[in-house]
Amino acid sequence: MSRLTPALTALALGALAAGCASTMSFNQSFLASEDLKIAQKGFLSLKSTGETFDFSGIREAEPAARGNVVLMKVHGTFIATGDGFAHVYKIWPACGRDKAKYKAIKLEPGSQQGFRAPQLTMAGNCALLKWENDAGTRQAYIDADGDADETKCDDE
Repeated sequence: MSRLTPALTALALGALAAGCASTMSFNQSFLASEDLKIAQKGFLSLKSTGETFDFSGIREAEPAARGNVVLMKVHGTFIATGDGFAHVYKIWPACGRDKAKYKAIKLEPGSQQGFRAPQLTMAGNCALLKWENDAGTRQAYIDADGDADETKCDDE
């Protein structure tokens, strides 16, 4: 028992020291989106950073997907969709190494054919998604929390 106490004390002091470390601004946003092809086994790799994603879960959820994925990083969160996708996805780091979580964003493409010709660009603190549907061109601003608004980006 006496060996455990010094180890726990050292662990607690290490955690306390790490929590008191200085911080700085670190903008993890892309200025341009990337148009990526999903490999046969479900992986895709960013051309700009070399990061690799196992997109097989999203690919299975999007059986009508056609072609490539368009992806953009907004304040540490990736926003992704593709031609024929029924959803836009938020992808963010999970606890642990080399893991990420993903979730469909509440945004309807307005067409049974899904998002057609989607494009992502930066707009303030949001990704601006533009796509085609039967009524013409539509758009929505998507922030790092995965909130979508068709009229504005919440620049808080």
